[in-house]
Amino acid sequence: MIKLIKKYISDYIIKNNLNSNSRIKVNRLFSFSQTKNIGIIFNGTKKDNNIIIKQTIKYFSKLNISCESIGFVNKKKMYEHNLTSLNIDFFNLRDCNILGIPKSNNIKSFINKEFDLLINISDENHFIYDYIVTKSSSKFKIGHSNNKFYDLVIKTENNKTDELVKEIIFYLELINSNNEK
Repeated sequence: MIKLIKKYISDYIIKNNLNSNSRIKVNRLFSFSQTKNIGIIFNGTKKDNNIIIKQTIKYFSKLNISCESIGFVNKKKMYEHNLTSLNIDFFNLRDCNILGIPKSNNIKSFINKEFDLLINISDENHFIYDYIVTKSSSKFKIGHSNNKFYDLVIKTENNKTDELVKEIIFYLELINSNNEK
């Protein structure tokens, strides 16, 4: 019964975030070549994702794009591979209230930053990812196929993070090359 009530409240919060989001809700063209900053949300529980996120940040840095990322550890404690580093921050269940709403200043700051592009490369479904994506006022949002809160939805055969990142980069480069024609 408690899970049902929590689910109902969570769904209400997400719907309210979508309705109150200050993003301009008009059709607009996205140009990857004009992107200056990117925010990335990822599953910080898996050690392999740290390597993938570092490579992704390195790729965007070569294009002179500032990149910040935040990894969610779906536990009450951090693992040894969850050390905060330059452009990578982590948070866990202790940084959220009972409904899963972030209460730490780092997460609130990430949510409030208006990124040109927000990318969710998490391979799990969790309220916290939906909350961050719907609360963010980023100009363009990209995510996986099992979510409806994005401007661009990417589908992969299996739900592997490295394949999702490759597909996202492929489509961003495709958008960029089409815009230059």
